[in-house]
Amino acid sequence: MLKRHWPAWSVRTLAISGIVATIGFTYCVVNPHVFAPWLYASHYNVSFLDLLGRFNNLKQLRHTGNIYVWNGPEAFTYPPGAIPFFWPIQYLSFRFWEYFSVVASLSAMAVSFSIVLHKLRQVPWRNAFAIGFWLSLLFAAIYPPMMSDLVWGNISTVILALTVLDFFVVPPKFRGALIGLTAAIKIYPIIFIVWWAWRRRWSEVRMALASGFVVTLISSLIWWPSAKRFFAVQVFGGGEIQRFNGPSFNSSSIYAFFTRPPFHSGDAPLWLVLALSVAFVVAAFRGAAKLVDDRKMMSGFIVLSATMRIVMPIAWDHYFVFIPFLLFVMLELGWKQALSKVSVIGMVLLVFPWVFLRVSNPTPHTPIQALNNFIEQNVILAIMAALIITSNFYQQRDNSDLELIEKA
Repeated sequence: MLKRHWPAWSVRTLAISGIVATIGFTYCVVNPHVFAPWLYASHYNVSFLDLLGRFNNLKQLRHTGNIYVWNGPEAFTYPPGAIPFFWPIQYLSFRFWEYFSVVASLSAMAVSFSIVLHKLRQVPWRNAFAIGFWLSLLFAAIYPPMMSDLVWGNISTVILALTVLDFFVVPPKFRGALIGLTAAIKIYPIIFIVWWAWRRRWSEVRMALASGFVVTLISSLIWWPSAKRFFAVQVFGGGEIQRFNGPSFNSSSIYAFFTRPPFHSGDAPLWLVLALSVAFVVAAFRGAAKLVDDRKMMSGFIVLSATMRIVMPIAWDHYFVFIPFLLFVMLELGWKQALSKVSVIGMVLLVFPWVFLRVSNPTPHTPIQALNNFIEQNVILAIMAALIITSNFYQQRDNSDLELIEKA
């Protein structure tokens, strides 16, 4: 049914109603006293703190000439290439950007859904765009990572949309350009560049490195004091690493796992973190290669997306906005594959607002409470690790008979 070309009037109706619903949803998110879904009542009233942080970072840049001077809460943790991305927010009111950030995030998610529907399910573009808005609203209402991205004023869905565009839509000649751009803004999509290098896809590697280098170079030339501090102090001086010292109870990275009980509550053993991170990266690359070689592009994309989150020093809940796309893994692979089963289980488990459970009982007083805390703090990491591991058990199809039929 989705593959059919619907009457133009029905597509227009679905698209227009989706846009209107997105505007209404945006008003409710920006005004939290109006919006209280069953999972989120009184929990996500954080008033766009990440967006406010970027707003203040730009003021700091104008007054001091260095956006990295402040290293406390809501410091500018992005590389210099992200400065032009955020630069426009200083020219309009913060209230405007609250509304804009929600609309942009939901629209970016709708674009991602549209691309996947078209490429995976052969849904016509106009149908896919019409459906994309409604899927974006549905999953924003039921998945905490999506709602977290919206109310903090983050850009996770925008980064996701750019990587989806590059992975599925950009012509081979230019593939890698958007991945390089996103890596210059947020760093962690660099995992795709490493994967292409591992696969010896040098055209994509060159394009990604070139686009990332150009964006970083232009930003560094314009805002040289900021770039100088970022590379001299934050990167090579260990400033970024020091930022993550101490226990992190709301991060789902491998690094954060070892900073919490029952392990040492403080600095993680770096050698163990590196060893596990490399092991997961290798496993993910092997699994993703098997999937992509068998034309299971969405599943391969999901495995790489899971990997690039958990191997970073920090992985907040809103980093995992790709979770709704686990549905397409099951649709792409079928129920028999272990990766499909893990994807469905993950979608079910991650409906629960684990972040609120962590906050509600941070200090356990009994072994049962300690066990509860351990589960609540590590469930996302466990699901991501399971996705990576089970991708290696994917059983590729034997296409020899199909190829003979096609040749005949």
